[in-house]
Amino acid sequence: MKELNEIYKFLIEHQLTTSQEHFSKHWLHKSPRYYATIKCSNRDASVEALSTLMIKLYGLEDELRQSQSTDAALLWYTATQFADKLRQYIAHTSLERTPHKRDVGLDAAQIKTGRNLGQRLLQMTFG
Repeated sequence: MKELNEIYKFLIEHQLTTSQEHFSKHWLHKSPRYYATIKCSNRDASVEALSTLMIKLYGLEDELRQSQSTDAALLWYTATQFADKLRQYIAHTSLERTPHKRDVGLDAAQIKTGRNLGQRLLQMTFG
């Protein structure tokens, strides 16, 4: 997901993260080498990591208010735009993913419920 690299650059540029290690630990809640590993191996980040990042980006408003930066409103707006893109990506990924081996035991009603939740998330995203 190219947006992850854009988000990392945005956070570095505005001094909201200091390194790939800090980004991995603080923004993705993963091990310090996580971002470097997925970037180097050209893999997508996990839905869990992207969800964590999305929540943190939406919550950035409070942090920016405390900093009293003159560009706080613009920074928060950009952060929420990134978070919206993540939400869309997560919704699509959740609907398209193949069942994990832990999900194989789910019955048809549970699978349908999961799909309905994904569809509702898409409706929230696209109106």
